[in-house]
This record gives sequence, structure tokens and C-alpha cells, in this order.
Amino acid sequence: MKVIEDMIADLEKKYHITILYACEAGSRAYGLVSSSSDFDLRFLYICDIEHYLSISKGADTITEKIANIDCHGWDLQKALLLANKSNPTLFEWLYSPIVYKSMAPLINELKGIVSTDYCKKTLKAHYINLANKNGRAFQEKNKTGFLVHALRGALMAEEIIHTDLLPGINLKELMSGSNTFSSEDYSFLEEMKHDNITASSKYPSSKYLLQKLKHLIEELEAKEETKQKINHPDLQKLNALFLQAVLKN
Repeated sequence: MKVIEDMIADLEKKYHITILYACEAGSRAYGLVSSSSDFDLRFLYICDIEHYLSISKGADTITEKIANIDCHGWDLQKALLLANKSNPTLFEWLYSPIVYKSMAPLINELKGIVSTDYCKKTLKAHYINLANKNGRAFQEKNKTGFLVHALRGALMAEEIIHTDLLPGINLKELMSGSNTFSSEDYSFLEEMKHDNITASSKYPSSKYLLQKLKHLIEELEAKEETKQKINHPDLQKLNALFLQAVLKN
């Protein structure tokens, strides 16, 4: 998409960086696009070697909002330190179904580390918390966006528990593989999101979705965690990847 490609080039020129990876996050990545959906551009970047040799710590985040494109990026060093903690946001960026730029083999190597070494227990706890928090917000504010995030969190946690693998991102695929929800539930949610209205005003049966969500969360919280491995990506491996990237830049 040319407007995104131009945005990436402008960011590189403005901040004197090299963008290693750029993707779409938010509703477009989840497969729930409406007429009001912005573009959520997320990226990883690297600076010149002098930036990392300075005695003063430089900025490690870039944030801009231009028209309907929301931009947010992390310095590679920051991203790798977060990878060492099995950060869920980094995982979602790297496995977004919409990728605008990816510099192999560096990004492929990072994705390989994430896929094999990320702590499933950490991710499961994050997504159950996401489901609980947004489920409560949906009940209080009655806005479809909260229900979307609540369902996404619960479904991603469900997939981790049932497969012991990293979960998918696309909400339709998550629902189709769920033991709790169905394709009809997804169609209902998609219609709500597309209309961009409060749930109860037109969709009183959204309470049924909420009941199913609560049941799934209770089931997930009751599951034993014997299958989840407690490990994080190795810091030495991540540091080697960082040095390789900086020296080649």
C-alpha cells in the first residue's frame, strides 16, 4: 500500500533510522475492519551505531499520528529486551497477518526465537487478564470494541491451553477453532462492529455472547498449567541478534 510505504520512508528520513519490520495492528489485523477503522502502523527500527555508544540514553520509542494512520515503533534494543520477558505486544506485531516491510533474515530469526522460546504461561495470564478487563468494561460502557478485545483475549488463551502453541491473531479463525464459539457468533460480532453502535440498542442477544465469554474465562482460569513451559527467550541469544543487526546497519 503506497501510502504506508511513503509513511515508512518519511519516518526513516525524519528520525534517521532504518525500519526493519512494519505491520498492521488493531482491527485490521484481527480481521474486523469497519468504515471508521484507522490504520495502526507498528514497526521495529534500528539507529546508527553511535546512538548505542552514547553515555546518555536516547529515545527508544517513536509515536506519530498523521491523518488516519497511527504510528508506533520500538527501537530494536527495546524490543529484544521485551522479548526476553515474553512480551505479548511484540508477539502480536511479529505475527500480524498484514506485513508492510520485513528485513530477512534478521526478522525471521527473531520470529523463530519467539515461536520456540516464548513463555506460554506468561501469554496465557496476559490474555485472560485482557478478557476479564474488557469484559467488565463492556458491561459498564456497552461498547462493542470492549467485547471484541475480551473475546480476543479469551480465545487466544484458549488456543494456548489446548494446543500449547502460540495463538493466532485473526478473530474469525480463533472463533472457528474454538470449542465455545461458532462462526455464527463471529458473524454477529462482525455486524455489531461494522455498524459501530452500542450493543444493547440493536443487539440484545449480545448478552448471550457475554455469557459464553464468562463461561470460557471461568474454564480457562480453572485449567491446570502443567502443559505450559516456564521459560523465556535467552538473553545471550537476543544480544547476539542485536549486535549482528547493529554491526550490519
